Amino acid sequence: MRFHNLAADTGILVITVERGSPAEQAGVREGDIVVEFAGWATPDIDSLHRLLTESQIGVRASLAVLRQTAREMLSVTPQLRV
Repeated sequence: MRFHNLAADTGILVITVERGSPAEQAGVREGDIVVEFAGWATPDIDSLHRLLTESQIGVRASLAVLRQTAREMLSVTPQLRV
């Protein structure tokens, strides 16, 4: 947490990335830990779900992930899941 200057001491471990999903298109990989979406900390999946409102659909947003020891900034465009 201190090394990367994170707002929260937990994040969301990515177990799988669905083929063709916005996450895959953004470059999210299995094993990444999502720590921030659109400038907001994501200490757990519930916090991410609260941030993914209808107003976020189709709007490009930043996504911070920890990948091994590096902090990576990705750009993701959320889409409605059908």
